[in-house]
Amino acid sequence: MPHPGYFRKTTLSRPVWMHTLVALVMTCPLIIQGAEITSEKTTASEAMNEQSVQAVAAEVDRLINEELQASGSEAAPLTNDEDFLRRAYFDLTGTAPATSDIIRFGLTPNSSKRSAVIDQLLEKPAYTQNWAQYWRDVIYSRATDPRANRQEPVFVKWMSAELAANKSWDQITTELLTATGRMSEDGSTGLVFAHNADGETIAAEASRIFMGIQIQCAQCHDHFTDKWTRVQFHELASFFPRIKIRRVDDSQPRDFEVYSADARPQGKQQELLASLEDPEQFFKEMDKNNDNQLSPKELAGPQNGGLLKRVLAKLDTNKDKQLTLEELKNFTVPANFKKNQAEHFMPDLNDPSAKGTKMSPVFFLTEEAIEEGLQDVKRREEAARFITSSDNEWFARAYINRIWTVLLGEGFYPAIDDIGPERDVHHPAVIDLLAQEFSASGYDVKWLFRVIMNTEAYQRQSVEMDPSQESPDFAAVIPTRLRADQLYEALVCALDIEATASTSPDNPKKGRKKVKDDKGDQRQFKELFEYDPSEDVTDISGTIPQALFLMNSPKINNLIENQNSFVRELLERKLSDTATTTEIYLQILGREPDSAEQELVAEYIKSSENQQQAYEDLVWSLINSTEFMTKR
Repeated sequence: MPHPGYFRKTTLSRPVWMHTLVALVMTCPLIIQGAEITSEKTTASEAMNEQSVQAVAAEVDRLINEELQASGSEAAPLTNDEDFLRRAYFDLTGTAPATSDIIRFGLTPNSSKRSAVIDQLLEKPAYTQNWAQYWRDVIYSRATDPRANRQEPVFVKWMSAELAANKSWDQITTELLTATGRMSEDGSTGLVFAHNADGETIAAEASRIFMGIQIQCAQCHDHFTDKWTRVQFHELASFFPRIKIRRVDDSQPRDFEVYSADARPQGKQQELLASLEDPEQFFKEMDKNNDNQLSPKELAGPQNGGLLKRVLAKLDTNKDKQLTLEELKNFTVPANFKKNQAEHFMPDLNDPSAKGTKMSPVFFLTEEAIEEGLQDVKRREEAARFITSSDNEWFARAYINRIWTVLLGEGFYPAIDDIGPERDVHHPAVIDLLAQEFSASGYDVKWLFRVIMNTEAYQRQSVEMDPSQESPDFAAVIPTRLRADQLYEALVCALDIEATASTSPDNPKKGRKKVKDDKGDQRQFKELFEYDPSEDVTDISGTIPQALFLMNSPKINNLIENQNSFVRELLERKLSDTATTTEIYLQILGREPDSAEQELVAEYIKSSENQQQAYEDLVWSLINSTEFMTKR
């Protein structure tokens, strides 16, 4: 077999070496003495919480196993400690475990060590950073305002603080839906700013993200596959028409703010245009002599800039210099005014230039209306109340289905954000149980993570998804591609460098080399490798530019080969070839090589004229493997 160095220098042949090397998987745990991981409960409430977590996790497994047995399916065995630890680290902190963590965990005899490490990871700052970045990708991946990327760091900082305080999911949702404030200071305005305060888009995204219902399909017509109507969509959108964005005067750098446009438009002409939205009331007020006609004298109000004279000239079809009510009803509010109006109008599809039908806020799932005359923030508070209500089962189900899909690679519904009453659901008893208990917990985010990750379903071995399988059975975990931030952190760990502030506090490595923290490079990396986490996991795959970057990046190759590389430091320790290979596998893939991999690498090292270069080739090969870029 040709050696790794040959393929490293021959681009077209590289995939052959990569697939041969990384297709082999080891299942043997480490056998070294190490420290025991413990998790002591200090209060009665924590003990009760732990009992709740374990009880619900056990019931979830019982329900899943019952269905597996009934269908004749066989569940995969629990994964080994190495793979579990790597999986848990990436899922919660977005980082790879250090080699010392892997060894220590593998040697710990404590039967509850998996539960303990889940609790420990949930308390790390990297947990809040990782999931803040996840929600950033959910919201901003579909942003319709090109300015939105400027606010992403502010949103991540805000969401990290929310998660660090263990704010409940209904609190976080409410803050996102009711936010006002400056873009540079308040990350809770992220959802509004991402869509330029467009009420229809915000309504659609609120339904998709927080309830998993894609009602936007009913924006122009009744939904083709669900029961939602066009009227229901525009009633939902009418909760949000008064949110506006404006530039903050004299702000440097330029800043914007979300505010509520509750008052009538300022200026006489704007006030008159607003009045003309209700032609019958306007006619009644202006017809001073009650002759059912408006004369030029009646229309010649002070300081209207001749607006009503122009209305008269345009609408006076019989040229009698009088306006009847029927003539006045033909008046069309200018489009530039309608964009700034304080109410939502459902467009007339037959006449797009018409003002459309004025809509009042009604929540489509319950057909509940709200009190007339409520101002913007109060309207949005009502929308948040409807969405987060414990009576709204789709709020809990949407979050559970999303988190379960991220953690296990497949969800209860075919799509992560397209559920609803007319969608097929798998294991309904399981999601019913989780929704009930998640709601009872007060929508405690950490509680849900602990329940799911303590199940056997989460801790099973991973297998590639069978395309012919129509429904998930949760018999095994499905491998998923790392998000851009996670892959960046994986490279940081694999190459033993300290390139980001989020890496070192939670995953310190003794002697880790510092390199210039080039945020421009990190941003370009994110732009190249990022994907919308709401997409189907089976549709997320690598691209040619991504592959070429990992294979040919001068910066990555330099980090592998420079004078301070971890390979050189490893060789200075004068370990055996077997031990050196094991250290490299632990560092990059988070596991030991199996016997076949050890034999393959040993053969290559032996045949190589330059031992250091041979090991650098091994590092390069593993970094370019599918396994490295995958959460298994």
